[in-house]
Amino acid sequence: MKRIFAALLAGALASASSAVPALAGDSIAIGKGQAFVFSFTAADLGAEKGFFKKYGFDDVKVVNFTGDGKVQQAMIAGDIQFAITGGGGLAFPAKGASSKTVAALSGAPYNMWVAVPEDSPIKNVADLKGKKLAVSSTGSLTDWLAKRINNIENWPADTVTAVPMGGLQPRLSAMKTGQIDGMVMAAEVVYALHEKGVVRPLYNFGKAIPNFITTAAFAHKDVIEKNPDMVKRFLQGLFATMQWMREHRQETVEFMATKLKSTPTAIGRTYDDQMPSFSKDGTFDPKAVEFMAQSFVDMGLIDHKPKPEEMIDARFVPVKY
Repeated sequence: MKRIFAALLAGALASASSAVPALAGDSIAIGKGQAFVFSFTAADLGAEKGFFKKYGFDDVKVVNFTGDGKVQQAMIAGDIQFAITGGGGLAFPAKGASSKTVAALSGAPYNMWVAVPEDSPIKNVADLKGKKLAVSSTGSLTDWLAKRINNIENWPADTVTAVPMGGLQPRLSAMKTGQIDGMVMAAEVVYALHEKGVVRPLYNFGKAIPNFITTAAFAHKDVIEKNPDMVKRFLQGLFATMQWMREHRQETVEFMATKLKSTPTAIGRTYDDQMPSFSKDGTFDPKAVEFMAQSFVDMGLIDHKPKPEEMIDARFVPVKY
C-alpha cells in the first residue's frame, strides 16, 4: 500500500509543469473529490448562490474528480487552488503534496455507508469477512474506511479488501458482475440507489469513529504563503454557504436533489444525517487530528506518524463570516 501511495504522489509530481497555481485576480478553481457527494457540493451551491462572490470572487470554477488522489494531482499541477474532499486527504500533505488542510468541514462519518446489492446474502458486518469493497481511489476516504473495518472488528489486515474503482458507474457494474461484494459510498448515493432497489445500506461508520474529520478544505501551499487573504475569503464564502444550508433546509434539499440528480427524499435523509456534523467555523478537533495521524500509519499510508503541522495549517480557523 505504501508503494502504491508513494507512486501516486510521485507520478503527480513528475507530471506537474509547475507547482505555482495559475491565479488571475479573483478567479479560482475548486476541486471536489467526487461529483456526487452532498458535503462537497457546498462548493457548487456557494458558487451558484453568490456566497463566494460576496467575498470577492467573481469567477469560481468547480471541478469534479474521482477520488482524493486525483484532487491532489490537480493541486500539484496548479490546475486548482482549493479543494473540498474526504478527510483521508490529510495524508497527502504529510507525504509532501502541494496542499495543506485549512479547515475541518465535518466530523464523525455518519454520511458514509457500506452498501451491498439488494439481493446480496451479506446481512451484517460479520458477513464482510473475506469480501471486496469498491472505493474511489488509493488513499481516499472510502479507501481508508474500507480498511478501517478490519481494525474496528479486530480482524487481520486485508480481511476486507478495498478495490479502487473511481466513480460510481464502475462500482455498480462490478457489483452486478460479482467482481466486488459491495462498496463504501456516501449516504446520499446509497439512499437514492436503495429507493431504486439497487443496493441495501449495511453498515454506517458514524458511531464507530467518533473522533474524525470526514470532510476537509484544502488550499495550495503557494496560495497560503503568497495570498493568505485569498484563503481567508475562500473559507468565509464556504462557511457562509454552509450556514445558509443550515438555515434553509427545503431550498438546500431542492438544490442538491437537482445538482446530484437524486430525489428530495434521499437528499432530505442525507441533509438530516449530515448537517448536525457540519462545523460552524472549521476548527480542528485535536483528538480527531491525532486519531487520523495514527490511522495513516495503521493503514500503511505513511511510514511515520505525522505531526499536526505536517497535515494542517490552522491559521485560518476559526472562520468568521
